[in-house]
Amino acid sequence: SIVIPVLNEAGTVSQTLNAVLALDYPKNKLEVIVVDDESTDGTVKEVQRFASKGVKLIPNRHVGIGKSSALNKGIKAAKGELIATLDSDSFPEKISLAKLASFFVDPSIMAVTAAVKVHSPKTVIEKIQGVEYIFVMFTRRLLSFVDSVTVTPGPFSVFRAEVFNKVGLFDENNILEDQEMAYRIQSHNYKIVGSLTAEVYTQVPSTFSQLMRQRVRWNRGGMRNFYKHRKLISPKYGDMGAVIMPLSVLTVLLVIAVFATQAWQ
Repeated sequence: SIVIPVLNEAGTVSQTLNAVLALDYPKNKLEVIVVDDESTDGTVKEVQRFASKGVKLIPNRHVGIGKSSALNKGIKAAKGELIATLDSDSFPEKISLAKLASFFVDPSIMAVTAAVKVHSPKTVIEKIQGVEYIFVMFTRRLLSFVDSVTVTPGPFSVFRAEVFNKVGLFDENNILEDQEMAYRIQSHNYKIVGSLTAEVYTQVPSTFSQLMRQRVRWNRGGMRNFYKHRKLISPKYGDMGAVIMPLSVLTVLLVIAVFATQAWQ
């Protein structure tokens, strides 16, 4: 099952749905669910045009912060053994879903992340992010070797459906729900891995001001999630708790120290 939350995505959601329907995956094993989070533009009408192709549209009464309540509504309705979450401005490659699904032959794996790349970068800001995303993708793959992946990216991630019964649904009052879910999965000592070949292309901020708003949200949410799951700093969580989480604390302290030193000087 692929769950796609939408909010005022007229003009973009059709491209996403066309990419999903073109996936190289058995059609009788694929369920596409679009959850409308109270859109006020032409998003609903645009999605309804795909009803004849099997796309299900579910209305959602928005609750909390961000898209979590829409994701949860879709997950509750999903029938698949695997559930993918896909942003409405992201476009997976044809073979990507099959590649992600193949990881689940290992019963210990509960989530797999795609290789997120920038869609058609044009501005300098977008091209810089394109390089950044390649580094992030590579780093996430390295972290998967030590069972320390700390985010299940919104653009495209696949979960074993049963994991939501074990750890709960997305936090509806969290501004960085994809990271919080990864921390929660890790806190149960379940495995998350990252793929370098299952590609998905996502739209990114095109101006500096948009980028700053995004990064402020990411960092605010990241600090809150780190504090919420601070118990992960423990050897009982393997390399994640003994190495990666402590290094994250050190990174934050060093950044604060640099800014404090500059301010003092």
